[in-house]
Amino acid sequence: MALSPPFLPRPRAPRSLTAKEYQRLESLQLHLNEPEPVLICRPYGYALKPFGERVSRHLAEKHAVPKPQRRGLSAFVKSLGLVDPNDVALRPDGLPPHEVLIVARGYACRHCDYQTTSGDLISRHLSRTHSVKDSRKAESWQRDHVHCNVLLQSWSQNGPRGYWIVQPGTPKSPHYPKISINTADDLLRNASAAQQALLAAAHDAERSHLASRPSATSTITSQVDLAFQTNWMRRTGWDAMFDGACRDTLLKMSELPSPTRDGHTSENDMLPISPPGDEARLRHIVSAVDGAFDRSPSPTARTKRRLSWSAGPPPHMGTADR
Repeated sequence: MALSPPFLPRPRAPRSLTAKEYQRLESLQLHLNEPEPVLICRPYGYALKPFGERVSRHLAEKHAVPKPQRRGLSAFVKSLGLVDPNDVALRPDGLPPHEVLIVARGYACRHCDYQTTSGDLISRHLSRTHSVKDSRKAESWQRDHVHCNVLLQSWSQNGPRGYWIVQPGTPKSPHYPKISINTADDLLRNASAAQQALLAAAHDAERSHLASRPSATSTITSQVDLAFQTNWMRRTGWDAMFDGACRDTLLKMSELPSPTRDGHTSENDMLPISPPGDEARLRHIVSAVDGAFDRSPSPTARTKRRLSWSAGPPPHMGTADR
């Protein structure tokens, strides 16, 4: 469950680090938070439990940090005077996001300060605490009981934990608002004569390009093929693309094995020509591939032998033969 913990006295800040200690934490992608004395993993975005070998084991299992880099780390972490992240008081709602902690979208109860990232937990909370039955099945459950898509942060991601709501500040990157139809018309009216002429020329070129494209629903002079009458074929316009093409040649090129000895197909009694060097190179490649497959034992035969031996040796073999 994700219950907000009761108010806890703010623990004292961790001791000051030397330049060497700070550099070591940064090399391990660990952030020593202040004033709350917790150690945060930057890649995962949550605070680690500082007890025993927890931090060293996290670095080994999650980030594959070699043992020489973790030597003496547990004693160093113990000297910092850190506390369990689940025991740290939550920050008040409405602050900017913590720069290292992960931000998650979740739910906030409208009737109390309960917050969670789980839709099942917020529904269970409404049912048990506020007697709101079948909340997620009702159309108005979000409007009447829940704030949805709120931005939440937490010190921990393990065990019972609390959340607080963060409010992103003003973005550093420039904001480009969506342009409505009226705004676009205003921009066009305020544009210079040269800009309007350039825009009109672009529109005319686009209209000419669209008019020159063959229609996907054009009439086919040959016998109607039902395969070309589907909605997908009409949208793609493949009937116009292959109109007049020698489809027999396309079919022969896709057949395996080749209908002719040398693999050539003709169109209108004319053979396609390829350089002799390319033909010789292709023959060598095919011969090499065939030889490789001929030398490779059959996977099916190997599998059959393994299955038969796993079931037991043949009945005609004695104990000495096994």
